[in-house]
Amino acid sequence: MGCRSERRRERERLERIRLLSDEADQQRDIAAGRLTTTMTKASLLLVGAGLIAGSWAAELIVRPFGLLPAVALAFALASAAAALVSLFPRSTLRLKIRELVEQSFEPDAPSLADLQDLILETKTAVVENLTNDHIRRDRWVRVGYVLLGIALVGGAASLSAALLTPPVTT
Repeated sequence: MGCRSERRRERERLERIRLLSDEADQQRDIAAGRLTTTMTKASLLLVGAGLIAGSWAAELIVRPFGLLPAVALAFALASAAAALVSLFPRSTLRLKIRELVEQSFEPDAPSLADLQDLILETKTAVVENLTNDHIRRDRWVRVGYVLLGIALVGGAASLSAALLTPPVTT
């Protein structure tokens, strides 16, 4: 009776590991998708902020008309900087499959159960790392969009002021 219950417990344990491993794979894919979306948003932010900053910088050189466009330009540049911080390459924890394969063929290789546990722990660490990376990058993207919004408001106010101000004739 003890042998059967032991085998049943082992089968249940293996089934739990399989289910958790499958879920870790799904969570990894979801986390990687969120990270990709954030990186795309950061890229769009960088392009938009760069275009706005470039056009306003050119306008300020040709026709300087006050502090407001300079402030708007500064916010656009700060937005571009936030996007760059978000896009800056970072090393992430990856599933080191080569190490796991080599360990499994060594003379003092871990048991199958220990190897399954190690793989599951590694997958979990990868998901956690991807999620943390996404959170850090997303924070900078959000800051960048707020700064770009302020720059756009400042630019619109500057443009309005320029349009409403009568031309100076001498």
